[in-house]
Amino acid sequence: MGKPKDLSMFWMPPVDGVEVLHAHFRQHQYPRHTHEAATVALMDSGAASFFYRGETHTAAANDVFLINPGEVHTGWLAHPEGYRYRVLYLGAGALEQFHDEEPGKKGQGSRPLTFRETLVRDDRLASLLDRTHNALKPDNDGGLLQGELLAELAKVLYERYTEPVPAGAETVRRDGNRAVSVAREYLESRLAEKVSLTELAGVVCVSPFRLSRLFNAELGMPPHAFQNLLRVKRARQLLADGARAVTIAREVGFYDQAHLNRVFKRYTGVTPHQFKVGARGQR
Repeated sequence: MGKPKDLSMFWMPPVDGVEVLHAHFRQHQYPRHTHEAATVALMDSGAASFFYRGETHTAAANDVFLINPGEVHTGWLAHPEGYRYRVLYLGAGALEQFHDEEPGKKGQGSRPLTFRETLVRDDRLASLLDRTHNALKPDNDGGLLQGELLAELAKVLYERYTEPVPAGAETVRRDGNRAVSVAREYLESRLAEKVSLTELAGVVCVSPFRLSRLFNAELGMPPHAFQNLLRVKRARQLLADGARAVTIAREVGFYDQAHLNRVFKRYTGVTPHQFKVGARGQR
Protein backbone atom coordinates (compact mmCIF):
# COMPACT_ATOMS: atom_id res chain seq x y z
CA MET A 1 0.00 0.00 0.00
CA GLY A 2 1.31 3.43 -0.98
CA LYS A 3 1.56 6.45 1.25
CA PRO A 4 -1.68 8.39 1.74
CA LYS A 5 -1.95 11.32 -0.64
CA ASP A 6 -2.37 14.96 0.24
CA LEU A 7 -5.44 16.68 -1.19
CA SER A 8 -5.63 20.43 -1.65
CA MET A 9 -7.56 23.06 -3.57
CA PHE A 10 -6.72 26.74 -4.00
CA TRP A 11 -8.70 29.57 -5.55
CA MET A 12 -9.16 33.33 -5.61
CA PRO A 13 -12.82 34.28 -5.19
CA PRO A 14 -14.06 37.50 -6.83
CA VAL A 15 -13.29 39.54 -3.69
CA ASP A 16 -10.28 41.86 -3.65
CA GLY A 17 -7.44 40.61 -1.48
CA VAL A 18 -8.97 37.24 -0.54
CA GLU A 19 -7.45 33.83 -1.32
CA VAL A 20 -8.75 30.43 -0.19
CA LEU A 21 -7.07 27.09 0.51
CA HIS A 22 -8.86 23.85 1.42
CA ALA A 23 -6.59 20.92 2.23
CA HIS A 24 -6.34 17.49 3.78
CA PHE A 25 -2.68 16.94 4.56
CA ARG A 26 -1.49 13.46 5.50
CA GLN A 27 2.18 13.94 4.64
CA HIS A 28 2.84 17.59 3.91
CA GLN A 29 5.00 19.68 6.22
CA TYR A 30 5.52 23.41 5.81
CA PRO A 31 9.08 24.73 6.17
CA ARG A 32 9.74 28.09 7.75
CA HIS A 33 7.90 30.59 5.61
CA THR A 34 5.80 33.74 5.62
CA HIS A 35 2.71 35.08 3.84
CA GLU A 36 2.13 38.62 2.68
CA ALA A 37 -1.48 38.19 3.75
CA ALA A 38 -2.97 37.49 7.18
CA THR A 39 -3.81 33.80 7.75
CA VAL A 40 -7.14 32.77 9.27
CA ALA A 41 -7.39 28.97 9.40
CA LEU A 42 -10.28 26.78 10.55
CA MET A 43 -9.38 23.23 11.57
CA ASP A 44 -11.97 20.67 10.46
CA SER A 45 -10.43 17.41 11.72
CA GLY A 46 -7.20 15.88 12.96
CA ALA A 47 -4.52 18.13 14.40
CA ALA A 48 -1.63 20.27 13.20
CA SER A 49 1.29 21.79 15.06
CA PHE A 50 3.19 24.89 14.08
CA PHE A 51 6.02 26.98 15.48
CA TYR A 52 5.21 30.68 15.63
CA ARG A 53 6.45 33.58 17.74
CA GLY A 54 8.78 31.38 19.76
CA GLU A 55 6.17 28.78 20.72
CA THR A 56 4.79 25.51 19.41
CA HIS A 57 1.00 25.56 19.01
CA THR A 58 -1.26 22.59 18.28
CA ALA A 59 -4.64 23.18 16.64
CA ALA A 60 -7.37 20.52 16.71
CA ALA A 61 -10.85 20.23 15.22
CA ASN A 62 -12.94 23.43 15.48
CA ASP A 63 -9.94 25.50 16.53
CA VAL A 64 -9.02 28.66 14.62
CA PHE A 65 -5.48 29.88 14.30
CA LEU A 66 -4.41 33.38 13.31
CA ILE A 67 -1.03 34.34 11.84
CA ASN A 68 0.12 37.86 11.08
CA PRO A 69 1.40 38.90 7.64
CA GLY A 70 5.16 38.61 7.22
CA GLU A 71 5.72 36.52 10.36
CA VAL A 72 7.63 33.26 10.13
CA HIS A 73 5.88 29.99 10.95
CA THR A 74 6.03 26.30 10.13
CA GLY A 75 3.50 23.44 10.07
CA TRP A 76 3.46 19.68 10.56
CA LEU A 77 1.12 16.76 11.26
CA ALA A 78 0.06 16.24 14.88
CA HIS A 79 -2.40 13.36 14.33
CA PRO A 80 -2.01 9.90 12.72
CA GLU A 81 -4.60 10.83 10.08
CA GLY A 82 -3.10 14.24 9.43
CA TYR A 83 -5.49 17.17 9.37
CA ARG A 84 -8.14 18.90 7.28
CA TYR A 85 -8.36 22.66 7.36
CA ARG A 86 -9.73 25.63 5.46
CA VAL A 87 -7.74 28.84 5.18
CA LEU A 88 -8.52 32.43 4.29
CA TYR A 89 -5.54 34.54 3.25
CA LEU A 90 -6.56 38.16 3.76
CA GLY A 91 -4.43 40.81 2.11
CA ALA A 92 -4.15 44.38 3.38
CA GLY A 93 -7.54 46.01 2.95
CA ALA A 94 -9.37 42.74 2.23
CA LEU A 95 -11.73 43.20 5.16
CA GLU A 96 -11.57 46.99 5.40
CA GLN A 97 -13.76 47.23 2.30
CA PHE A 98 -16.52 45.69 4.44
CA HIS A 99 -15.67 47.44 7.71
CA ASP A 100 -14.94 51.19 7.84
CA GLU A 101 -14.43 51.50 11.58
CA GLU A 102 -11.10 51.45 13.43
CA PRO A 103 -8.46 50.34 12.66
CA GLY A 104 -9.29 50.81 8.97
CA LYS A 105 -11.04 54.15 8.61
CA LYS A 106 -11.52 55.22 5.04
CA GLY A 107 -8.89 57.63 3.85
CA GLN A 108 -6.21 56.29 6.18
CA GLY A 109 -4.91 53.66 3.76
CA SER A 110 -4.96 49.90 4.11
CA ARG A 111 -3.12 48.29 6.99
CA PRO A 112 -2.52 44.57 7.39
CA LEU A 113 -4.44 42.71 10.06
CA THR A 114 -2.43 42.31 13.26
CA PHE A 115 -3.68 39.63 15.62
CA ARG A 116 -3.06 39.67 19.36
CA GLU A 117 -3.91 35.97 19.73
CA THR A 118 -2.74 32.90 17.84
CA LEU A 119 -4.88 29.87 18.72
CA VAL A 120 -8.51 30.54 19.62
CA ARG A 121 -11.48 28.38 20.50
CA ASP A 122 -14.51 30.42 19.55
CA ASP A 123 -17.61 28.58 18.36
CA ARG A 124 -19.11 31.74 16.88
CA LEU A 125 -15.99 32.46 14.83
CA ALA A 126 -15.68 28.81 13.73
CA SER A 127 -19.30 28.73 12.59
CA LEU A 128 -18.91 32.05 10.77
CA LEU A 129 -15.79 30.81 8.98
CA ASP A 130 -17.59 27.62 7.95
CA ARG A 131 -20.43 29.64 6.39
CA THR A 132 -17.98 32.05 4.76
CA HIS A 133 -16.00 29.24 3.14
CA ASN A 134 -19.19 27.68 1.81
CA ALA A 135 -20.26 31.01 0.32
CA LEU A 136 -16.85 31.54 -1.29
CA LYS A 137 -16.81 28.20 -3.13
CA PRO A 138 -16.21 28.58 -6.89
CA ASP A 139 -19.64 27.12 -7.74
CA ASN A 140 -21.44 29.63 -5.51
CA ASP A 141 -22.43 32.88 -7.20
CA GLY A 142 -23.92 34.51 -4.11
CA GLY A 143 -22.01 37.78 -4.20
CA LEU A 144 -24.33 39.47 -1.72
CA LEU A 145 -24.01 36.62 0.77
CA GLN A 146 -20.23 36.62 0.42
CA GLY A 147 -20.10 40.32 1.23
CA GLU A 148 -22.46 39.99 4.19
CA LEU A 149 -20.43 37.16 5.73
CA LEU A 150 -17.10 38.90 5.15
CA ALA A 151 -18.53 42.03 6.77
CA GLU A 152 -19.56 39.97 9.81
CA LEU A 153 -16.14 38.29 9.85
CA ALA A 154 -14.43 41.69 9.75
CA LYS A 155 -16.49 42.84 12.72
CA VAL A 156 -15.64 39.75 14.81
CA LEU A 157 -11.92 39.80 14.00
CA TYR A 158 -11.50 43.55 14.53
CA GLU A 159 -13.46 43.60 17.78
CA ARG A 160 -12.11 40.43 19.37
CA TYR A 161 -8.74 39.50 17.95
CA THR A 162 -6.85 42.36 16.33
CA GLU A 163 -4.76 45.17 17.69
CA PRO A 164 -3.73 48.45 16.07
CA VAL A 165 -0.33 48.60 14.38
CA PRO A 166 1.86 51.12 16.26
CA ALA A 167 2.87 54.10 14.15
CA GLY A 168 6.19 53.43 12.44
CA ALA A 169 6.24 49.73 13.32
CA GLU A 170 6.29 48.62 9.70
CA THR A 171 9.10 51.06 8.86
CA VAL A 172 11.26 49.73 11.68
CA ARG A 173 10.70 46.15 10.57
CA ARG A 174 11.50 47.01 6.96
CA ASP A 175 14.74 48.89 7.77
CA GLY A 176 16.17 46.35 10.24
CA ASN A 177 19.85 45.49 10.10
CA ARG A 178 21.63 47.17 7.20
CA ALA A 179 23.58 44.03 6.23
CA VAL A 180 20.36 42.01 6.03
CA SER A 181 18.61 44.80 4.11
CA VAL A 182 21.38 44.98 1.51
CA ALA A 183 21.56 41.18 1.24
CA ARG A 184 17.80 41.00 0.71
CA GLU A 185 17.98 43.54 -2.11
CA TYR A 186 20.85 41.62 -3.68
CA LEU A 187 18.88 38.37 -3.64
CA GLU A 188 15.74 40.08 -4.94
CA SER A 189 17.65 41.47 -7.92
CA ARG A 190 19.20 38.09 -8.77
CA LEU A 191 16.37 35.59 -8.50
CA ALA A 192 17.51 33.49 -11.44
CA GLU A 193 21.19 33.45 -10.45
CA LYS A 194 23.09 31.02 -8.24
CA VAL A 195 24.25 33.10 -5.29
CA SER A 196 26.55 31.50 -2.72
CA LEU A 197 26.60 32.47 0.94
CA THR A 198 30.23 33.54 0.53
CA GLU A 199 29.30 35.85 -2.35
CA LEU A 200 26.37 37.31 -0.42
CA ALA A 201 28.50 37.87 2.69
CA GLY A 202 31.13 39.60 0.56
CA VAL A 203 28.53 42.02 -0.78
CA VAL A 204 27.62 43.18 2.74
CA CYS A 205 31.16 42.88 4.17
CA VAL A 206 30.46 40.43 6.99
CA SER A 207 31.44 36.80 7.48
CA PRO A 208 29.14 34.09 6.07
CA PHE A 209 28.54 32.78 9.59
CA ARG A 210 27.55 36.22 10.89
CA LEU A 211 25.29 36.91 7.92
CA SER A 212 23.45 33.62 8.44
CA ARG A 213 22.97 34.48 12.13
CA LEU A 214 21.73 37.98 11.28
CA PHE A 215 19.20 36.56 8.79
CA ASN A 216 17.88 34.07 11.33
CA ALA A 217 17.66 36.72 14.05
CA GLU A 218 15.83 39.27 11.89
CA LEU A 219 13.82 37.16 9.42
CA GLY A 220 13.48 33.86 11.27
CA MET A 221 15.11 31.88 8.48
CA PRO A 222 18.50 31.50 6.76
CA PRO A 223 19.32 33.17 3.42
CA HIS A 224 18.57 30.09 1.26
CA ALA A 225 15.04 29.77 2.72
CA PHE A 226 14.43 33.47 2.15
CA GLN A 227 15.63 33.07 -1.45
CA ASN A 228 13.14 30.23 -1.95
CA LEU A 229 10.35 32.45 -0.62
CA LEU A 230 11.30 35.19 -3.07
CA ARG A 231 11.27 32.71 -5.94
CA VAL A 232 7.90 31.27 -4.95
CA LYS A 233 6.45 34.76 -4.59
CA ARG A 234 7.60 35.68 -8.11
CA ALA A 235 6.34 32.36 -9.48
CA ARG A 236 2.92 33.11 -7.98
CA GLN A 237 2.82 36.45 -9.78
CA LEU A 238 3.82 34.92 -13.11
CA LEU A 239 1.36 32.03 -12.78
CA ALA A 240 -1.46 34.46 -11.96
CA ASP A 241 -0.56 36.37 -15.12
CA GLY A 242 -0.93 33.17 -17.16
CA ALA A 243 2.71 32.19 -17.71
CA ARG A 244 3.58 28.51 -18.16
CA ALA A 245 5.33 26.69 -15.32
CA VAL A 246 7.97 25.27 -17.66
CA THR A 247 9.15 28.79 -18.60
CA ILE A 248 8.75 30.19 -15.08
CA ALA A 249 11.10 27.64 -13.51
CA ARG A 250 14.28 28.97 -15.12
CA GLU A 251 13.12 32.58 -14.92
CA VAL A 252 12.93 32.47 -11.13
CA GLY A 253 16.02 30.33 -10.56
CA PHE A 254 14.85 26.71 -10.32
CA TYR A 255 16.66 23.93 -12.16
CA ASP A 256 13.58 22.73 -14.02
CA GLN A 257 9.80 22.42 -13.72
CA ALA A 258 10.03 19.45 -11.33
CA HIS A 259 12.19 21.54 -8.98
CA LEU A 260 9.68 24.40 -9.16
CA ASN A 261 6.82 21.99 -8.43
CA ARG A 262 8.52 20.57 -5.33
CA VAL A 263 9.50 23.88 -3.78
CA PHE A 264 6.26 25.65 -4.69
CA LYS A 265 4.15 22.94 -3.05
CA ARG A 266 6.32 22.87 0.07
CA TYR A 267 5.74 26.57 0.65
CA THR A 268 2.13 26.95 -0.49
CA GLY A 269 0.48 23.54 -0.05
CA VAL A 270 -0.58 23.40 -3.72
CA THR A 271 1.14 22.74 -7.05
CA PRO A 272 1.83 25.51 -9.56
CA HIS A 273 -0.92 24.08 -11.78
CA GLN A 274 -3.46 24.16 -8.93
CA PHE A 275 -2.48 27.73 -8.13
CA LYS A 276 -2.75 28.82 -11.75
CA VAL A 277 -6.22 27.26 -12.13
CA GLY A 278 -7.36 28.86 -8.87
CA ALA A 279 -5.97 32.27 -9.79
CA ARG A 280 -7.67 32.11 -13.16
CA GLY A 281 -11.06 31.92 -11.44
CA GLN A 282 -10.77 35.56 -10.33
CA ARG A 283 -10.27 36.89 -13.84
